[in-house]
Amino acid sequence: MSRSLGLNPSAVWVLVCGGVLCLVASAAPAVTYSHMLYDDEFQNMWTGGSYRAEVDAEHETRVYNGVHSMEVTLESKGAVCFLCKNGRSLKRHSALVGWIHGGSEGGQDLRLVLTDSDGNTLPTGHGLRLNSPAYIQGLSGGAFRIGGICPCAPTCACAMSTQDLLGLLGYGYTYLSLCEEGMDPEQEADAVIARVKDEVRAGRPAIVWHAFTTAEWDVVCGFDEGNGTFFGRGSYAGLDGYAEADQRRTITCTAICPPLGAILVGERASPLEAREAEIASLREAVQHAHSRENADKADGGDWVMLYGLACYDRWARDFQAGPPRLPTMGDRYCFGVYRSTHRAAAGYLRELAVKYPEASTHLERGAMQFTAEADALHACAEMLFPDWQLPQEADADLNARAASLLAQARDHYARGIDGVEAALGQID
Repeated sequence: MSRSLGLNPSAVWVLVCGGVLCLVASAAPAVTYSHMLYDDEFQNMWTGGSYRAEVDAEHETRVYNGVHSMEVTLESKGAVCFLCKNGRSLKRHSALVGWIHGGSEGGQDLRLVLTDSDGNTLPTGHGLRLNSPAYIQGLSGGAFRIGGICPCAPTCACAMSTQDLLGLLGYGYTYLSLCEEGMDPEQEADAVIARVKDEVRAGRPAIVWHAFTTAEWDVVCGFDEGNGTFFGRGSYAGLDGYAEADQRRTITCTAICPPLGAILVGERASPLEAREAEIASLREAVQHAHSRENADKADGGDWVMLYGLACYDRWARDFQAGPPRLPTMGDRYCFGVYRSTHRAAAGYLRELAVKYPEASTHLERGAMQFTAEADALHACAEMLFPDWQLPQEADADLNARAASLLAQARDHYARGIDGVEAALGQID
């Protein structure tokens, strides 16, 4: 049986700054064996050092989870921060996994070298770019979006495509479509699968539609040739270990959406124009929040997609209306996505507050509102869907409480957008 594993998709955020750093086993991608280097403090007799760098191993301000993280300040060109342990072999490991925050601006260039005394190395560490997940979500506009409410809304109501985001960040890419006019996905799938496997063999994960989740872009980082399966992760698949699914699963979504295919990420061809992109993302957030698209059709007989505040208003009204309706899979999916992405909006605004001190007061206040919004959405989701299960009966009292929480979330969202709009006035 031939089995191959490329870069762990979590390893996009590498090194130590998030609170946890560990090595991941290579023998079987679906097995979660790891060796911890750092978790709130050095683990398993690992120690650290530096050259032309200042290291705080008990940093408390920026922490992904836990209590502490490692803060590293590189003082000059050629500066190095290193971790070391005598006698640790890399033969059983395939990736270094952790989280990193790129500071107030992100975008730093980093080379990561991982080797042992026998000369074994891990295939990680070339051209790593440091940006927080919240920063990427904010820059893409995803952190501020709300549409629907329906099962496809988080996907259909995006601010930009995955390809557009790659282009914005300066990366080249190859899009392998399986849904062009006249194309037979059954016949074309094998060629796309082969290209994805070539990327994995080269140590580069590939982005594949509907690989593990339902109608979403997923990250494929390994495959089993004998079983014909892919390994990887999606937004809710493979969080505790690699997800595994039939490699042809990507073409099984035609009942709900086109089989979009795969995206192969290339080299970075140009730098991110950060200020321009950040201001554009804030302007788009304000425009989206006040969108009136389809609002004139909302009172007709046919359902239409609404966006921003108009979407929030209808969502709350739907739970207020009688007779009480049963919360749906669409409600649950939107709660799950928006409580996460809008919490990222808070993180994004806090990062920008450091970069744009003239607007920091408005950005910090906006961040507080988005955090409160995410808290209200989370409380509502946990109330309506205990253990994340769909309810079997409509409950008027529960719906009334849900409507109240949604109204609170809507008001926090509106005030968060007000903060963004005020910040734009200071930045421009």
